[in-house]
Amino acid sequence: PYANRWSKTMIGYGPEDTHFVVELTYNYGITHYEMGNDFQGLTIQSSESLKRASAANWPIKEQNRQKYIEA
Repeated sequence: PYANRWSKTMIGYGPEDTHFVVELTYNYGITHYEMGNDFQGLTIQSSESLKRASAANWPIKEQNRQKYIEA
């Protein structure tokens, strides 16, 4: 299963035994995935992130009275 090139990124917000960790693997050479087997996005809810984005003049969007940041 490891014959092709791949890279892995892990993001955490504290120790793994008490906080979540996101692992995202990119498989080089893969041009598409079957529907339902592809990465759609990641959502993190945080009022602090909105404050920091605003301070950095990052565009903040709003939909259905919910503010969000797209990157």
